[in-house]
Amino acid sequence: MKKRNIVLVYVSFLFLFRMGLGFIGGTYSNYLRSFGLDELQVNLVNVAFFITIFLFEIPTGIFADVFGRKKSFVMACFIFTISNLIYATSHSFWGFVTAEIIGAIAATFSSGAFQAWFVDRLKHYGHNEKLNDVLVIEQWASCGAGALCAVAGGAMADYYLPLPWIAGSVAFFMTGIIAVFAMREEAFVKTSHSWRSALVKMKDTAVMSYRFARKDKAFKFILLAGMVLAFSLMAPNMEWQTIFHFKTPKNLYNGLIMAGVLAFIMLGGIASKWLVKKVTNEQVAITISQIVIGIFIILSVSSGYVPVVIGFFLAHEAGRGMYGPIKNAYLNDTIPGAERATLLSVESMTSNLSGALGLVTSGAIAKYFGIPAAWIVSGGLLIVLTIILNRVTRQK
Repeated sequence: MKKRNIVLVYVSFLFLFRMGLGFIGGTYSNYLRSFGLDELQVNLVNVAFFITIFLFEIPTGIFADVFGRKKSFVMACFIFTISNLIYATSHSFWGFVTAEIIGAIAATFSSGAFQAWFVDRLKHYGHNEKLNDVLVIEQWASCGAGALCAVAGGAMADYYLPLPWIAGSVAFFMTGIIAVFAMREEAFVKTSHSWRSALVKMKDTAVMSYRFARKDKAFKFILLAGMVLAFSLMAPNMEWQTIFHFKTPKNLYNGLIMAGVLAFIMLGGIASKWLVKKVTNEQVAITISQIVIGIFIILSVSSGYVPVVIGFFLAHEAGRGMYGPIKNAYLNDTIPGAERATLLSVESMTSNLSGALGLVTSGAIAKYFGIPAAWIVSGGLLIVLTIILNRVTRQK
C-alpha cells in the first residue's frame, strides 16, 4: 500500500476523533465554573482525569499490544461517548469527577494504541522513513478539526451550555461505528490464547518495557522532559478561559480564541521542521521549544492590554506546536515496534501524573495568590528545569 493512502486513512480517523474532543475546547473550564466551582475545584476535577490515566495507562497499553490497536481505539470512542453524556447531564463536583474518570479510561485506550496502529501499518508496508513530516500532517488534521469544532461549540454553548458535550458524544459514537467497519489492522498478528496466557503475555510485555525505559538514555530524556512540560502547562490550560472570559463574555469568543490557539499550534508544527534541520539534534530541539513555551507563559500575564496578552498566549501555543512533532518523532524512532503501544503509554502515563501534580499546585496558587502568580511560577519552573535536564541527560 502506498504511504499516502496509509496516511490519508489515519488522518481521516484522527480528524473524526478530534471532532469529539474539539466541541468543548473553548468552554470546558467555564462550564465547570458555571456550576459554582472555584479555581482549585476546577483543577481537582481534572486531577481525577490524570490520576485515572496514571492507573490505567499501562494495562490498556498492554491490552492494545496483546489484543490489537483497533479494538483499543473502538473502545475509546464508545467510552468517550458515555463520558460526554454524563458531563452534559451533571451539575455537581462529583458528577464531573465521575465523567472525568470515565473519559480518562477512554483516553488510555486511545493514547499510544491509535498512533502505534498507524506507525505499525507504515512499517508493515515497508515505509521506514523518519516520521517528522507525517506527524506535522497529523498535527494539522488534529488542529483543523479542533478549531472548527471549538468555534461551533462556543456558539452552541451560548445557546445551551451542555450542547457541546452532546455534540462531542455524537461525534465519538459515529467515529466508533465507522472504525468497526473501516479500520484495518494488517500489521497485528492474531494469536490464540487463554485468559491466563494473555495475562502472562501482559506481564512479559510490561517487564520488557520497564527494562527498556531504564537502559535507553534518549527515552529517559523524553520521559523527564514530558513530565516537566506537563506540570508547567496546567496553569495556562485550565485558566486561560477565565482570563479572557472577563474581557470577552460570550462563549463564542472563547471558541474563536481556541481556534487561534490551534492555528498557532499548526504554525509551530511547521516551525518544528525548520528547528530540527537547524539544530540536527532532537534533544536540543525539544529543549529550545520548552524554553520558548516558558518565556511566553510568563509574558502572557505581564500586561493588562488584551491584544498583547492574547498575542503572547498564542506565541506560547506555537512553542507547544513545535514540541509535539519533534517529541513524537524522536519517541517513535527510539522505541521498538513490539512494545510500541506500551512504551507510548508509559510516556503518556508519566506526563499525566506530573500534570496532576501541576493541577493541584497551580490551582492552589491561583486560588490563594492569583492566576498571574500561577503562570509566572509555571513558566519559570519550565525554563529552569528544562535547562538543568538538558545538561544532566545530554548524550556524549
